[in-house]
Amino acid sequence: MVYKLKIFIIPSNKKHTKLNPDGEYFQKSMIEEPKPKAKPKPEAKPNAQNSEPKKGGANEQKEKPKAKPKPPKINLIIKKNISHSFVPIQRFERLKNKNHQGALAFLSPIKLVNIEELIDNSLKKNGNPTFILLDGITDVRNFGAIIRTAVAANATGIIISQSNSAPINSDVVKTSSGTLFNIPISKVNNLKDAVMYLKASNIEIISLTEKAEKSIYERKVDKPLGIILGSEDKGISKSLLTISDDKIHIPISDKVDSLNVSVAFSIMVFEIVKQKGL
Repeated sequence: MVYKLKIFIIPSNKKHTKLNPDGEYFQKSMIEEPKPKAKPKPEAKPNAQNSEPKKGGANEQKEKPKAKPKPPKINLIIKKNISHSFVPIQRFERLKNKNHQGALAFLSPIKLVNIEELIDNSLKKNGNPTFILLDGITDVRNFGAIIRTAVAANATGIIISQSNSAPINSDVVKTSSGTLFNIPISKVNNLKDAVMYLKASNIEIISLTEKAEKSIYERKVDKPLGIILGSEDKGISKSLLTISDDKIHIPISDKVDSLNVSVAFSIMVFEIVKQKGL
């Protein structure tokens, strides 16, 4: 996938002072040129009358020089030929309540993948894929954490429903640490239809639910799989549990009621990685 990116940066030195009509600085690079060394000042000759330093004077302690702000590292931006501009701080006024750290990136919308295209292409490229289906997971932090773990475990793709799902926004991008761009995501009208299509493609469907009798460690998960995860409050819907090929749980201490869905997924997906030998 190709994403369009535009970056705005607040300059951190005095070289960027002139603006063009569009409110951007003329200079396009923050790579500072080495400054010429200043000539050393001649030492003042000691005065015989004032040779001894005054004690207790106001100027006895020397002030520490202030550290100069470091310019942002944009060498990689220039190397990748990414469009960027240096703008005045006023352009960041609407972000005053957020931690923008002097840089702002505008990105094109995430391109979603058709469900048939995702499954068919994945089977051609990888004979043993792992798909993640999210049922009713609306928290962006959980969504982002699941995406990050899925990418780390080399999962094939993520499938979400059109409704009752977390939005794909900047919070998800941040929580996933940018890994959102490294895995295909498909959005369907009904997860039940996606499950039926997966099963028709000889992909086994397993639901991760605490109500299951069988443990993840008691089952082989080394085949092409579709893993269903549900929300922490409602769990997986009954209609999806009914058409699942199997249900498994993660054994935990009786001192806690349940695990966070992203944590539970991490445990399960790396057991799959272990068994598949990935």
